[in-house]
Amino acid sequence: MTDSTDRPNHLTDSEMARYLDRRVSLEERDRIEDHLASCAECREHALGTQQVLRRARRPRMVAAGSALAAAAVVLIWIARVEPISEPSVPQVRGVALGNAGLTAYGPTGDARREGLRFVWGSAPDVVSYRLSLTSADGAQLWSQSGVDTVASLPRSVGLRIGQRYLWVADAVTNDGSTRSTGLREFSLIP
Repeated sequence: MTDSTDRPNHLTDSEMARYLDRRVSLEERDRIEDHLASCAECREHALGTQQVLRRARRPRMVAAGSALAAAAVVLIWIARVEPISEPSVPQVRGVALGNAGLTAYGPTGDARREGLRFVWGSAPDVVSYRLSLTSADGAQLWSQSGVDTVASLPRSVGLRIGQRYLWVADAVTNDGSTRSTGLREFSLIP
């Protein structure tokens, strides 16, 4: 994926980079997520790009993680309190270390109800995906299972503008392990 003139109807590298760095306007994000929902080639490109970025950031994350862990041990020793929980990261359950969780593309942050789609990256050897949507208080609102990495919210699911919602996509693989996007949050805007 290079220049849009070379590949019409696909995202450019510049658009993809701005999207993955979260440097796009709400309108541009909606347009890009709509495209990702319908274009498997661009979803694969986004997933590959994000994996490269994760590998490039890993040394900094390891150093930061070590510093945080040392600080937590000192705080626990001094204050003698329960351990401080780690920041929210994609969850990987039942998977050998080194395998990544699923990548969540959207919605996150502010989102519009019209055309609301949930989009996440694919994982190898997946039998099925399960998407769950809850209210901020944890009440189950909707779920869907299938083999696609895109799900459109049915009109029958009533969401309110200004409310916070949480969603998660889990994948079950051939060996029975589960991968997850971890909880993602969005709020509806007019």
